[in-house]
Amino acid sequence: MPYNVKIRFRNDKGATLLVVAAALAVILGMCALAIDLVTGYLARVQCQRAADAAALAGAQAIADYGCTSSGGCFAGQAQDTIARQAAYSVAAQNPVMGLAPTQSTVDVTFDYTHDLTSTGGSQEPQVTVTVHRDSASGDPLPTMFAKIFGINYMNISAQATAEAYNGRVGAGCIKPFLVPNCDPNFPVTYGDTNANHNCTCGGGGVTQGDCPSGFSYDPSNPTGSNSYYMSYYVNPTLKEVVHPGVCVWNGTRCLDPSVSPTSGDIGAPWTLHNNLNANVPSQWYTIAFTTQSGEAYSTYIAQCAPEIVACGSSLDTLNGKKVGPTNTGIQTLIQASGQANPPNFSQGQDYMCSPSYPWPMGSTSYCSSLPFPIYGGANNKYNEAGTQFDLTSGTSDSLANVVLYDGTPISSGGSTVVVQGYMSIFIQGVDHKSGTDDVYAVITQIGACGSG
Repeated sequence: MPYNVKIRFRNDKGATLLVVAAALAVILGMCALAIDLVTGYLARVQCQRAADAAALAGAQAIADYGCTSSGGCFAGQAQDTIARQAAYSVAAQNPVMGLAPTQSTVDVTFDYTHDLTSTGGSQEPQVTVTVHRDSASGDPLPTMFAKIFGINYMNISAQATAEAYNGRVGAGCIKPFLVPNCDPNFPVTYGDTNANHNCTCGGGGVTQGDCPSGFSYDPSNPTGSNSYYMSYYVNPTLKEVVHPGVCVWNGTRCLDPSVSPTSGDIGAPWTLHNNLNANVPSQWYTIAFTTQSGEAYSTYIAQCAPEIVACGSSLDTLNGKKVGPTNTGIQTLIQASGQANPPNFSQGQDYMCSPSYPWPMGSTSYCSSLPFPIYGGANNKYNEAGTQFDLTSGTSDSLANVVLYDGTPISSGGSTVVVQGYMSIFIQGVDHKSGTDDVYAVITQIGACGSG
């Protein structure tokens, strides 16, 4: 008996669209993982870099204050304020996804209970810095594709701890500038144990990085009483600062201790690219940390160098003058919006009153004791614009750490120098010329390698 079989064909139109729609959700989810997670990872790395540098800066500030096992301090004293401001300043120089960390996104805590030995020995203070971009600070990291799944923000943070070790074996967030261990403020004759015989006097003036007028070197009689040499900043034998006092300015130089016993280098002018190196016109006093690249050098000025510089270590110099990268890096660092011959206060940067830089607000007098007052420039990003403050109560990106090296002459094509100490400077401005970028600053602190 025959049967009639009817076969119906279903309409499959639109099935592909459903498959694509389902696959699209999976693809978007993968994009969210691939892009947003990588973005979060990069932000985490940048937070860690900022936290590392800030913790080192805070620990260094505490060590400079003398709060180590040999000095001893307690929580809540002045060194905490100084260290906290140093940490804020250095963290701000290390952007996280394009935004500089601020006091609302940087947490600084101190621990004075850490024992150097397991049995309870000398106590070395610790500084812990947390850098975060999260909802609690009002600055979470926005997502891109993850918004489709209702995830609009990511909370990112990183933490670092540094110890204020007694001995100062190294320093972090060093700017790539070299200061020869040649102090022009205190010229002496041959034979003085504090004299640097690598640095002869030319009489060009302290503000030009040379001995003041009337002090010069006589090549025909180098050991005579009229042949002057510069002092050391740090005595390499005794490993201590030669002139630790506050500069007593007489209009052209800091007074000699024989006239004013407490006079020293704190508050004295400092100039990069002076006539000490005029015989090597192709070189400058700068460091090649990882590369000879001018772009990397400029970045290390504006942010932090990627290395901790240890006492006694050898550093390679940066070849050439790098005119332009220096100007760009300094202007970015100090928040200067243009070019002007310093001392000029019209570019938005902060300005420090010191013996050699008078107060810019109409008064011709200068401050005679530390801490020297600072006037916040229009571009100050720490709510200090238009206010007067000092480094114990406010923050300025113009404060920088540089290396003191052994003072040996730098040769054309590059040299190797040895670290003998550190110097903190407050950068007033940069003068961009056709052949040089002159950096003008004030010495705020000098540290020696060793027990001194």
